[in-house]
Amino acid sequence: MTKMQTVLFSILHGCAALLLPLLLFLLGGCLEPDLVNKPGPEVPCAEIESALKAALPGPWTFDVGQFVQIETTIAPTGQPPSVAGEMTQLVLSSAPSSSDPSATVLNLEVTTYQNGTNNTSEGQITAPSVILTCPDPSQQVGSFHNFKTADATLPAPFNTNGTCDSRYKNCLINAKRFDFDLLVPSSDGTTSSHYSITVSGEVPYLARQLEFCETRTVDANGQKIPVTQCDDVRNFLFKSN
Repeated sequence: MTKMQTVLFSILHGCAALLLPLLLFLLGGCLEPDLVNKPGPEVPCAEIESALKAALPGPWTFDVGQFVQIETTIAPTGQPPSVAGEMTQLVLSSAPSSSDPSATVLNLEVTTYQNGTNNTSEGQITAPSVILTCPDPSQQVGSFHNFKTADATLPAPFNTNGTCDSRYKNCLINAKRFDFDLLVPSSDGTTSSHYSITVSGEVPYLARQLEFCETRTVDANGQKIPVTQCDDVRNFLFKSN
């Protein structure tokens, strides 16, 4: 990876994408100079940001015991995904933010599982936070293309007794899917990556980003192969039973 060129766009991988907002940092040179998709008309970053905000209007609850389980998978094109890691988050307590009356500080227990080991720690986040924040247009390097939105449904997690939460009709969660490409000029040529984000306001706050996937081209043994990495919510609870 070459030195960071400028602040623009960064995807927080390895389940951290669901814990923190999607920050816009550009890591120039991380991708191969092959395009994942052919660029269509350019779309302002602010249009994508506004659409994501509109899909998650709130209000949210932050009850003790709110829980989410997130799985990270990696899959080269044409191959089944392999599990790369897992993370769980549990709300231990919450309190109003002293600096922002509209915000809540959540104390979390976070456990990560990777390579047969697990690590548990405690931390804080301030909620609600946005999924994506655009930079000042004067600082933006790169462009967004092929922006699409679509209604989606995802299966609700089942309880140990084999039933799902009664709030979900037919055990389906109503959601919204957003797809777009990011094209970035670099010394090696234009690089691109494709992003797919599925969100819902029908789930607990910690689970609101139900799916987050990035597809980019990587160099493997001299071959350029598209690889997709996804963070998917596998289970959640609104609060302690």
